[in-house]
Amino acid sequence: MDLKEALTQKYWIENGYKYIWKQEISSVVLTSVNKADDLEEENLLEARIFTEGKELHIFRFEDSLRAVETVGNSDDDFFEEEQLLRERFGHSITVRNYIDYDSDGQAYIIRTVLNGYNQEELRHG
Repeated sequence: MDLKEALTQKYWIENGYKYIWKQEISSVVLTSVNKADDLEEENLLEARIFTEGKELHIFRFEDSLRAVETVGNSDDDFFEEEQLLRERFGHSITVRNYIDYDSDGQAYIIRTVLNGYNQEELRHG
């Protein structure tokens, strides 16, 4: 994957991503990729572009940006958690924790990705 291409809204839409969470030097944004601008390399600290089953994680390592794409498959063991968000970001976000096993059969979380976004407040009845 070309990093310059991965920073663009065009790439996200063409690859089926729905949402973006990005942290820049002066702001944090969580929104639809359709409403997002291309990422500016100079100001970006970290970004997670995601949809159900896959995530593109862009992050700083030493003095440069790196990108890792995680795509789940039906053989993966995982569990999901719903994390409540501050009001300005919507209601909740779904986090998927992928599980692996050590040589003794003990389970551990090998990676965590963003997997869903609920912008609407839950109704209590």
